[in-house]
Amino acid sequence: MQSSLRLIGRGRRLPHVGFPRLDVCAILVVAMLGCAAWSATISAGSAAPPSKPEIDLAHYWISPGERASLDVIKAAFIAAGGVWHESPSLDYERMRRDVVTRLAVGLPPSAMWWGAEDRSISKVLDFLRPIHELAPDDWSRRLNAAARSVIGNPQQTLQLPITIHNENWAWYNGQRYRQLELSLPRNWSEFLSQAPIFTAHGIIPLAVADQPFSVGKLFNMVVLGVAGREGYTRLFMKADATVFDDPAMQQALRVFLELRRWSSKPNAAKTWDAATRLVSTGRAAMQVMGDWARAEFAAVGVSDQNDIICAPPPGSAGTFIVAVDMFAFLKKEADAYEGQRLLTQVMLRPDIQIQFANHKGSTPVLKNFDVTALHECSKLTLPLLLGDHDWLPSVRTTLPEEPRTRIVSVTYRHWRSGNSTLGEFTADLKAALQPRLE
Repeated sequence: MQSSLRLIGRGRRLPHVGFPRLDVCAILVVAMLGCAAWSATISAGSAAPPSKPEIDLAHYWISPGERASLDVIKAAFIAAGGVWHESPSLDYERMRRDVVTRLAVGLPPSAMWWGAEDRSISKVLDFLRPIHELAPDDWSRRLNAAARSVIGNPQQTLQLPITIHNENWAWYNGQRYRQLELSLPRNWSEFLSQAPIFTAHGIIPLAVADQPFSVGKLFNMVVLGVAGREGYTRLFMKADATVFDDPAMQQALRVFLELRRWSSKPNAAKTWDAATRLVSTGRAAMQVMGDWARAEFAAVGVSDQNDIICAPPPGSAGTFIVAVDMFAFLKKEADAYEGQRLLTQVMLRPDIQIQFANHKGSTPVLKNFDVTALHECSKLTLPLLLGDHDWLPSVRTTLPEEPRTRIVSVTYRHWRSGNSTLGEFTADLKAALQPRLE
């Protein structure tokens, strides 16, 4: 038996939300308990070393498209002589809680998906193995500039970049647009003028899942599309609360609130991939979601640029918002090393980078790969990623957790309220960026 599957957690998928609100001291105690358990396991010497390299990957890639992407890695790892195990959770927060629980009982996974936003916590807890212990000496020099910007010092980094996502994407049902003889909207004003036409024909203009993650992603791209790179930078990179008084940002907030009227009802889609299905089935005209949504269209056999058109959200063409998926490897007994090293080698292979990216909807982290083999949607924005000034980092890596999660909470609350005013929304967003006294 070459692989096994464990299911941990309950509920549905909420990717890329902030670190669970656990007391730091409690986490440290859990980590120390885990280290003690590892020591006991190692000193006992009861477990015989495996005959083949093994990996146990904790992750939350459970949607059909994500599952197909992960199977690329699994197949390559097994083909390279490894034994594959995995521990899927139902969202990122649950995955991290599950990992902490396993640390406490001395049975941690050997690898896990780990976000760039959690690098500081990783260093405090000291439970991850430095990547340079597993990867070839030149591994960091193989990465493109965007991937290198996330890892920092390659001799100290604890995460291995595996693929690059572009958060600045929208997905349009091409059949619906052709049916109504409409052009793709160049800005949000054009979209708002099209929305009544879609509604009159029984089509939801904008598919938005009833989850903070999806609403937050929409808000970010509306800010970029209306307030521009300057507004995006001041808000999400500089945490400048005065930006909310600028006319361009006020217009962005106004547009965001107006979109509530033309979006799917809360019970129509509870998760982002359910909202994607509204577009793929023609029930909705458009969804604002990162390039990972393409994996879900592919999973149901829908082709891009024909049935589904991939393009930037209104007003935000010309910018690549970089979000990097990464693996981290936990410090374990010595027999885990070979499996961790093998997975690292597999993930740095150019052929696997291409296969994985084409399934995931993303772009390889490497500088050198066969560009002709890349999916057409990814090719559209590759020049932006490779340019010096055409990409911006994801909010996940620029804002500290507290203000980031407060902004998401505020945007979701006002989105759900349906009747909040521009003034109320502005005041709450300003407050979200203010430091809080403990």
